Amino acid sequence: MPPTQPQDHEPPILPRVVCHSLGLGLLLANKIRRTIRPYDRPRPWSSRDIDRSIAYDFDVVRNWEGGFRDAGLGDWIRGRHVLELGPGPDLGTGLILLARGAASYTAIDRFPLATGASDRFYETLLTRLEGEPAAVSAAEAYQLFMSEPDRGPLRYLLAGGNRMPILAGRGPFDLWLSQAALEHVADPHDLIAELTPAFSPGAIALHHVDAATHTPWIRDRDPLNILRFPERIYRALSFPGSPNRWRASSYVSALGAEGWDLVDLQPIHRLTGAALAAVRPGLDERFRSLPDDELAVFSFRLILRRGVG
Repeated sequence: MPPTQPQDHEPPILPRVVCHSLGLGLLLANKIRRTIRPYDRPRPWSSRDIDRSIAYDFDVVRNWEGGFRDAGLGDWIRGRHVLELGPGPDLGTGLILLARGAASYTAIDRFPLATGASDRFYETLLTRLEGEPAAVSAAEAYQLFMSEPDRGPLRYLLAGGNRMPILAGRGPFDLWLSQAALEHVADPHDLIAELTPAFSPGAIALHHVDAATHTPWIRDRDPLNILRFPERIYRALSFPGSPNRWRASSYVSALGAEGWDLVDLQPIHRLTGAALAAVRPGLDERFRSLPDDELAVFSFRLILRRGVG
């Protein structure tokens, strides 16, 4: 299959004052909403929509598969000990990976989003996994997880307070995955430093980062809207789980400082040159001066390998 090609976007150009005012209003509304109701719905549909949730989990694994394939790392599942950061409202990706030959799967999250997934969701998913190479092992891992959640190859760990847990005594892991999770970490430097020792030398990683505005309506019209505001204003209107506004080079630098070597940086969504030229003057000066390639890309995959020494 040919490498995945980035999708170019040229959204309708709205007046600068409209983008700024709407974005500011939505930030304030989200701040109020998350103050009243904690972050509990990472997807724009209910977890009760089982078919849609299962389809999404398969799409996530397919996305990881495409990223590793494009980076020349074809055999990325079999026998791996997997750590996924921020699995969302269920552990479906973990069961898919186990059914396809992963040795173990551990999910780690700050929010207890996956605790409410229904038995029917897992029963339906396991039925659809029949025929996969290790479907029986995946089903057994799920049954053990339900009775003794800290013993088997399927595990789910929660953060303590405002910090991710240190993975002392767990691992070593040799595959680190995330799907639209790293951008929700306020300071990825600390997280990367805390989790890296749990990975063996030579471990591989794929992080898909959604670096755009997350609010659906304005995202379609102004994907870089969160970059319009000075740091003091954005921070004042942030809440746990707000996008951190990092661009690709910041992640590469933070991961590199902890011994992760970049194998491939794959743009997924980017603004066209014309769209970027129209948007750039309205951005905060911190972002306005960034190179075109750095600023235009608002969704990307990072494929990395941990150094051996």
